Amino acid sequence: MADGSSLHQDAKQQLHDYIRTYIQPLLRAGKPLDLKDILHHVTIRKPKFGSTAGKSTGSAYGSIAS
Repeated sequence: MADGSSLHQDAKQQLHDYIRTYIQPLLRAGKPLDLKDILHHVTIRKPKFGSTAGKSTGSAYGSIAS
């Protein structure tokens, strides 16, 4: 179970970093984003999240991220 917890933490950290880097600046600049827009941004980037974590943790993350 430790591996599953680690995968969850990795994914959570990557999502947090993505939001801080790409979404917060848009909101601060006054761009109107609703939850649907934010989820769309994250969804189109999801394969990149999986490829980063999958390299360090094996193939298990790929099945979770899909």
